[in-house]
Amino acid sequence: MKQIISLILAVCIASCAHVDIAVREEARRSAPRSVLIGHFENRVMDYNPFIVGNFRDFLACEFFARGYTVRHLPPPDSGKDQPPDLLADGAAVQELALKQDADLVIQGTVFEARYGDAVEDRISTAITLKLYNKTGGLVGTARFIARDTLADAGAVRALSAKMVQAIHTKLSNE
Repeated sequence: MKQIISLILAVCIASCAHVDIAVREEARRSAPRSVLIGHFENRVMDYNPFIVGNFRDFLACEFFARGYTVRHLPPPDSGKDQPPDLLADGAAVQELALKQDADLVIQGTVFEARYGDAVEDRISTAITLKLYNKTGGLVGTARFIARDTLADAGAVRALSAKMVQAIHTKLSNE
């Protein structure tokens, strides 16, 4: 029964939620084939240490399913010389893209909050992505907003598929 409810929930999210994406024209000229999934800032109000990691993993699976080479930025505590925060300047992004042989570097934020009263509890979820090319230039942004929790694996799968499809469509001129 729980699986049916999760499936219905995932279908509703995929059909109701919308991905807003903006991409610079120069990014459409050369479609990326390798993607580096970078750091995501965790802005989840309820303590769940796995939400961001799970989202990054689902995002990587969706890119891989579409034929991309996918790499993950190692977490800051892995002993490697990676910055713990979002990269702000183009030189740092370019250096990382060169080290990881990535055409596209993705980083962003994951936000989720519960609000309401004792009778009705509501959830607000937002994910924003910044897309950088291998020279460190910001070439696109994507935003997803929904009213569901990222603690549900079906919801995370549906939203990551929707985001990757939007990015793939915009960058590959399909």
